[in-house]
Formats: sequence, C-alpha cells, structure tokens
Amino acid sequence: MKKWFLEWVHTIKSFNINIRNFMIANFCTQIGMGVFMVMYNIYIKELGLSESVNGSVVSLNALALVFMLVPAGIISDRLGRKKLIVAGTILTVCMLVMRSLVSTEQSILALAFCTGLVWAFVQVSGVPFLAENSTAQERMHLFSIHFSLVTVANVIGNLLGGVMADAFQFFGM
Repeated sequence: MKKWFLEWVHTIKSFNINIRNFMIANFCTQIGMGVFMVMYNIYIKELGLSESVNGSVVSLNALALVFMLVPAGIISDRLGRKKLIVAGTILTVCMLVMRSLVSTEQSILALAFCTGLVWAFVQVSGVPFLAENSTAQERMHLFSIHFSLVTVANVIGNLLGGVMADAFQFFGM
C-alpha cells in the first residue's frame, strides 16, 4: 500500500504546474460543494419548505447544465479553458452564497438554475484543460487520479457536512 501511494505521489509530482494547481483547486471545490449540498438540504428543510423543493433544486441545476454545456464548450474553445474555469468557479461561489441568503422558494429555484448555468463552464472546461496540459503518455494516469480525487473529495465533503450538521445540532446552533 505504501509503495502504491508513493508511486501515486510521484506521478502527481510529474504533472505540470497547471495540472497540479487545477487538481488541488478542484479537490477543494468538490469538498466545498459536498459540504454545501448537505447543509443546503438542511437549510431548505429549516425554512419550512417541502421536501420536493430539494428535488426541484437538483433538477433545475441539472437542467441548466444540459442547456449550457454545448454553448459553454464553444465559449471555452474561443476564450480559453483556464479563464472559463476561473470565471465559472467564481460565479458558482457567488450563486451559492446568494442561494444561502434567500428564503423564498422561487428565489431558491431561480438561483439553482443560475448555478447550473455557470457551473457548466467549469464542468465542460476541466477535462479538455487537463488534456491540453498533459502528454498522451500521462493521460491514463492523469484522468484516473483526477476522477479518483474528485470522488474522494465528494466523500470528504459530504462527511464534513454531516459532521458539521451534527455538531451544530449538538451545540444547539
């Protein structure tokens, strides 16, 4: 196990700086999204909204992604992947903050749709960015490691969100 882990670390260190920075940023972003989604579901419940609002939030977010993926890909080709990843991430954070501040169902749903629109830029630009910044020989390991890290980050984020929710409840917050 130790040998495997050290090989993994060595492989990551062999990637260029753009890839390493992207992987670190994406890992942190995925953890944050995992925490947010757990806490946001509780937030919607605490607002007294029905359970179906959570489903509608997820659906509208996915619907916006579907509508925006092709235009986001075209824009990404024209403006550059790095710019779109940075802008999409910043706009997504802004949308998530705004979603945390509103309390009406209509506002929550509208902002969920807008979140999907801006998150599409990050989603559609990530894999091509990795491909453009790697060699053909690196790609198999790169994508394996990248998607493994995304999965691990999602698990960590969901776990942290659950622990935070329990801690807030325990301490009466």
